[in-house]
Amino acid sequence: MTGKELLEIIIVKIENLGIELKYEKLNGASAYISYRYGWGIIDIKRATAFEICHEYIHAKNKDIIRHSDNDWDNPCEKLLIEKRFFFYGISLRKMLERLKI
Repeated sequence: MTGKELLEIIIVKIENLGIELKYEKLNGASAYISYRYGWGIIDIKRATAFEICHEYIHAKNKDIIRHSDNDWDNPCEKLLIEKRFFFYGISLRKMLERLKI
């Protein structure tokens, strides 16, 4: 499977969630999906399968809070990170202390 084929599969999955996609040149992020409003924009010349998959996960999880281009302060992602660290037996606080953040 090529990267292009993978990208097409992910795009179909996004559309199956009821998201209307447009393809435009973007500055900054190469893709953005608003689950709340049911639309998304993809810079198809720059977007990678990883970036589109990241947006697909937002749509699949019905995330409606998006704060920044890289989602570093998105509460939905922070909750997921906390659950993941808890699953692996380490608290987020301890991980951040180790990383000195």
